[in-house]
Amino acid sequence: MSRTLLRLSITALSLAFIVGGTFLAIQFGRGYRLSRDGNLSGTGLLAANSYPAGALIVIDGQAYSKVTDDTINLSPGVYQIKIEKEGYTSWQKNLSVEAGVVAQSNAELFRTVPSLAPLSFSGATNINP
Repeated sequence: MSRTLLRLSITALSLAFIVGGTFLAIQFGRGYRLSRDGNLSGTGLLAANSYPAGALIVIDGQAYSKVTDDTINLSPGVYQIKIEKEGYTSWQKNLSVEAGVVAQSNAELFRTVPSLAPLSFSGATNINP
């Protein structure tokens, strides 16, 4: 009798562990994270991309990530996103992040000092009209 009870309790605990782990994995995949106070709350994603890549991501005045082409979990709200790279003009926008939604920023950064390379594709120099 006690052996049957032991097998039944191990099976029930294993099933509870599998169901609980599956539930937590699904919630994590949907963007839910543990907050600082221990609650499970929904987050949104910010997909920060730039051309050229490798720029600094600044969120609400605080440097967040050293490189672009990154996905960041953020609590729902409106954020001031700034993408900057040395030698390029910075890009700035206010983005709304919602729970379970991906907000995307595609920043095109332009050089602050233009390149003085020739514009011809054939390599010709000193072109006279």
